[in-house]
Amino acid sequence: MPKEKYNRGAFRQNEVISMQHELISPEQYSMEADNYPNTLQAGETENIKFTQHFVNISASGIGLFTDAHYKKDYLLKLHFNLAMEGSERVNILAKVVRVVPPTKKQDRWIGASFLYRCEQEKGKIIKYLFKRQREKIRA
Repeated sequence: MPKEKYNRGAFRQNEVISMQHELISPEQYSMEADNYPNTLQAGETENIKFTQHFVNISASGIGLFTDAHYKKDYLLKLHFNLAMEGSERVNILAKVVRVVPPTKKQDRWIGASFLYRCEQEKGKIIKYLFKRQREKIRA
């Protein structure tokens, strides 16, 4: 197996997480990229409706089933909780890079690439992936 393929899959996890996702315009993206806080302030979560999603998450992006009509190159704002010591909130921008049409049995599947604004964002996700890898090895 080629090394790149192995490394890519080594830090990819299938999880069920609480999250919220929404479409944003290119104009909103420009504002968000400059001003969007890495963590929400206390009280700001009251307006966000979180739902459980089966996701495939890696340091480079996330895949999930959704009934939303996202298309390739759409820009998204994602909020999700990672089960760490307490609950680690991640608020990140992403770009849809893949869309698999829905079937009779499943919603459409989208793949979105994270658009990191700082190393701290990437660090949270990598820390979580390492933690989950250690848990699976110990199990």
